[in-house]
Amino acid sequence: MTSDEEIRYLHIRKLILANDPDNEYEFDISSSSYDRLKDEFGKDVEDDSLGHCMSPTTLINNGRSKYIMEPDGVIYFETVDGEKYKVVVEVGVSQTYDSLLDKARKWLYDKECGIVVLLAFFEKESYSAPHKRISLTSRQRDDQVVSMRRQWLSPLFSRFGPLEFGERTWLDEVSEGFIEVVRKDPDSDGTEALRTMKYVLIDNGRDISSSVPRSVGDIRLAELMTDESLGSDAAAGIVIDFFNSEYFMDIVRRAVVKTAVERFKNAVKIT
Repeated sequence: MTSDEEIRYLHIRKLILANDPDNEYEFDISSSSYDRLKDEFGKDVEDDSLGHCMSPTTLINNGRSKYIMEPDGVIYFETVDGEKYKVVVEVGVSQTYDSLLDKARKWLYDKECGIVVLLAFFEKESYSAPHKRISLTSRQRDDQVVSMRRQWLSPLFSRFGPLEFGERTWLDEVSEGFIEVVRKDPDSDGTEALRTMKYVLIDNGRDISSSVPRSVGDIRLAELMTDESLGSDAAAGIVIDFFNSEYFMDIVRRAVVKTAVERFKNAVKIT
């Protein structure tokens, strides 16, 4: 390998999950994965020499699709020479499992994405919109949205409890949740079948995400990079330990709050 290629792999350390321009998380792959990289290439570099950039809003668009898909988030690496390797993230709150899989299938087969990560969460009781719309001025609606967000995102508020405001429950307690890594099934024979690996995050209202391994989905470098870029079987087989329960569950909380706020907005009639 050339010196430049060695440096490239030693810089694949930072992992970024961005689901909106103001909400970005950055964390390291595990020490064991990084140690394997150092053992393979026998060189060390300064950690702060790797930069990063924000996620684009539309990924893997070949210009021939009949629709534009915008992911809820993206996990990506950026190497020292600016190359980026991405995994699409879709978040669903009380969406049917089949609808989430349909999104994953479109990314994988229509957009030729390599890997999709689904974050799915379900309420204890299904939401029912008010029979009569709430009459408010736009200023009143916006003020209530600010109050909702302040209350529900407070550290003192139950993390996944029911989101109540104005004598209504806008989103019930999150009772079930999981993270699932989805790939094309290599044995699909043209049927657009999927291969999935699922891990439970919330079980009967209990947050058990801390028990989920960091190596969710066993994603390897070879799945994110071309053969020409890899150049090493040892590097190709390295598993990316990307899952951090604290960061991911914070994303979940914000997604849940966003869903409740949208329900409130849809129930308001501006007067």
